Amino acid sequence: MIGFELEIKGKKILVESPENGSAVLVADIVKGKVTVSCSGMDFKENNKQESIQWLDETNLNIGDEFIVRVKNIQKPSQPIKIKEIDFRNK
Repeated sequence: MIGFELEIKGKKILVESPENGSAVLVADIVKGKVTVSCSGMDFKENNKQESIQWLDETNLNIGDEFIVRVKNIQKPSQPIKIKEIDFRNK
């Protein structure tokens, strides 16, 4: 499946695109502090969704490299957090 290889500070993370959802890469700079995160939503049946987070990297400094490659992902990295969201009763 098509996805992304993220390489940051020598660490590689393989993000598989959700079958029915999105993957989002965000870089924030707040008061001189740099944060990069990668998360997404996977839309399931029965009005359920999963919020998925693969990367939350803080304390990036001038000169740090962050590489994104589009790849065919065979074995994705384990997400750091998955939260199920159920909208049936809302």
